[in-house]
Amino acid sequence: MNRFLLDSSIALSWCFEDEVEPGAEAMLDALTTRQWEAVVPALWFLEIANVLLLSEKRGRLTRSRRTDYLQILQDLPITSVAIPEARAYGALLNLAERYDLTIYDSCYLDLALEKHYPLATKDAALEKAAKKAGVPIVTTAFLKHPRDF
Repeated sequence: MNRFLLDSSIALSWCFEDEVEPGAEAMLDALTTRQWEAVVPALWFLEIANVLLLSEKRGRLTRSRRTDYLQILQDLPITSVAIPEARAYGALLNLAERYDLTIYDSCYLDLALEKHYPLATKDAALEKAAKKAGVPIVTTAFLKHPRDF
């Protein structure tokens, strides 16, 4: 099965109609039809839960919508990868400094580099860093013809 690294920015765009775009929709379709599997660092679930909770508190979505969205995510082929403690003080910190990223974003870049996964993100800084590091970015074209990238 084909795999890509899924940043929370893409997954969260599926929940908010004003943020969805064709590329993100194509990624959701690829996961829903089980053509692709998403891989995420373990912190991904915390990021998702935090944004949804804050969005509910701010009135951007209802509890019912949050519950529905979390069920959709649970049904998708998403596999988490643990972040070894030692990486936070070594590789992750180095990547964050080198590419001017947060430690959280460096988790995605590190995993993409380590596992050779393409990255799906809407985060401009993370995308820029990934491109500099030679990590392919998932696009609609990529999903259809990954061997061309």
